[in-house]
Amino acid sequence: MEVSIIIPIYNGSRYIQKAIECLQNQRYKDFEAILVDDGSTDDSFEMCQRYTEEDPRFVILRKQNGGASEARNAGIRIAKGCYICFADVDDIFNEYYIEDLMKCAQQGDLVLQGRVRLSKNKETIIPVQQEGIYDLRKNPESFFSMVDIEKYGAPYCKLFSNEIIHGNKIFFGTNILLAEDFDFLIRYLSVCDRVVIDNKANYSYRDNYGSLSTKAYSFDIEYSGLKQIDGSLCRLMKRFSAPSLQPLYGKSIVYHVQRAIWGNYRGLTTRRVRIENLKNLERDYGSLYQIYSTSETRFLKLVKFLFCNKHFVLMDFVMSRVVK
Repeated sequence: MEVSIIIPIYNGSRYIQKAIECLQNQRYKDFEAILVDDGSTDDSFEMCQRYTEEDPRFVILRKQNGGASEARNAGIRIAKGCYICFADVDDIFNEYYIEDLMKCAQQGDLVLQGRVRLSKNKETIIPVQQEGIYDLRKNPESFFSMVDIEKYGAPYCKLFSNEIIHGNKIFFGTNILLAEDFDFLIRYLSVCDRVVIDNKANYSYRDNYGSLSTKAYSFDIEYSGLKQIDGSLCRLMKRFSAPSLQPLYGKSIVYHVQRAIWGNYRGLTTRRVRIENLKNLERDYGSLYQIYSTSETRFLKLVKFLFCNKHFVLMDFVMSRVVK
């Protein structure tokens, strides 16, 4: 078995037939498709089960609902392929998806490709940056200076080594609800040596405006995600001496700090707890926020001033009246 393609499914019955067709139409045939039913309440499991009975390459795994990260991790644990790639059940991909990824498999530990955004009946090709083969051991800066890895956070359009994933125990973080895909990529990059960037775009994803990235969570959840990203990026910078990683680190930290600030005003918490949260956040990340935050609006400039100058009581007064 050369490659395992993992597809998490939660109440995706209206998309399953198309996803199965995309798999059955692949020109590359030596694959297993791991369909992970994440506690669906519709007939997703029964639909998938029918296909697994017809084609031995299809495997159905059923688990209690725990989110896409847990579902992907469950698929990773049973994957038999030498390589692993991912897809989402509501997306579509053409017959060259696996074949073109596998053509690059022997050239590096990670393959990155372009993609197509489906938005309101409009297709937009999102090409890769700087196609080529990058040796991270010899010149990591050539890769990190030319490739904005934040734009490659989603798990699809990539090919990973199963040996590297299991050898380094790399799984999707379950204590981070936002950017867990990016976090997975960072941790994988920190242990691989060569990256192949291939300018194919065989995968089309749906631009879901109601996705997790638009939702706000409590301070504890956002802060946990911040610490996860922080640790992963620090490991990456420890492995590779690349000046371009520092601004990436700063920008990522600022983004998650801002989410934590907003999360501080979601839910029922006391004023004392909110102020203590702000103090802890500033203690850990205030200096980075001061340097890398590029506040564009007057309100964000005010938030930055109050936060970085430790005016926590006044900041709490302002934020508690603005964030609903």
